[in-house]
Amino acid sequence: FYFKKAEELEAESLGFGLVQRKGGPCGVLAAVQCEMVRFLLFDSETESKANKTKSDWKKFLGPNSSILNAALTSALTEILWRAGSERKCTVVVGRDLNMPYSATFTSRSSTRDFIAANLHSFQKETGPGVCFLVYSIMLSHGIEECRKEMDETSNRLIVDYGYCAQELVNLCTLGKAVSHVHSGECEFAGKILRGVEGESCVGLLSLLEHFKYVEVGKTLKSPRYPIWIVYSESHYSMLFSPKLINDSNLFDLWYYDGLANQDEEIRLTVRCNANVPEDNEDDLVPPLNRVIRTKWPGAEIDWNGVEPLL
Repeated sequence: FYFKKAEELEAESLGFGLVQRKGGPCGVLAAVQCEMVRFLLFDSETESKANKTKSDWKKFLGPNSSILNAALTSALTEILWRAGSERKCTVVVGRDLNMPYSATFTSRSSTRDFIAANLHSFQKETGPGVCFLVYSIMLSHGIEECRKEMDETSNRLIVDYGYCAQELVNLCTLGKAVSHVHSGECEFAGKILRGVEGESCVGLLSLLEHFKYVEVGKTLKSPRYPIWIVYSESHYSMLFSPKLINDSNLFDLWYYDGLANQDEEIRLTVRCNANVPEDNEDDLVPPLNRVIRTKWPGAEIDWNGVEPLL
């Protein structure tokens, strides 16, 4: 988990962005990135960050190493504490995968202190930071508990080509290794399919819903904070708003993709209730537009002069 150096940034407000060099770990990276943005913009210990002006809130996302390290520490802590059902968690660290060691904690504060002291284990550019986090999540939640929550005990957290399974993404964001994104349970072909329950701090939107392959439930479509993991074209990235949206009909969303070597802000202005007709599958429509319309049907989406991602 590492960031671009300040001198490498074209836009300072992208300083918060984790860099992904190769395909595979995007689901975990996107989950961590969402938790980082939640800390940077909505952490209750700072004074009402959600109500900052547009020019003001961006400074929280800039290349300040101490703030970014605090955000990464908080993100890893929250993911692991949640995976441990907020009772205890195990953190795996070390110099490399050949000599890891672990420690188990029964309080969020002691977990955070240990991660902060060992953050370098997660931050080496070519190191095993993502592997350490996945190991930690599995040990915190329990391997048998993961199997119980999956639809099939033969399911895996990491699938072909090293991609993250939905179970791993759900484990990061919800603390449960369920296999689906709908709310509650549903029956299909005589089988009970378990989805997500309760409230989620960050959400998820999926291009698969546009194609009617899945239905993302209210838990993930309407999280506590306006921050979403985006699943599109076999890749996870993120969308967020710097302030609470509630029932607004006009608002901005910022998009970030750590794999795309993004060098400019992508700000999307969303106007709801615009009655934009559904596009034909052959139309050249940005996939992100289709993703956004799974939550806001008929919305008009303005890329504000940035070349749309096709």
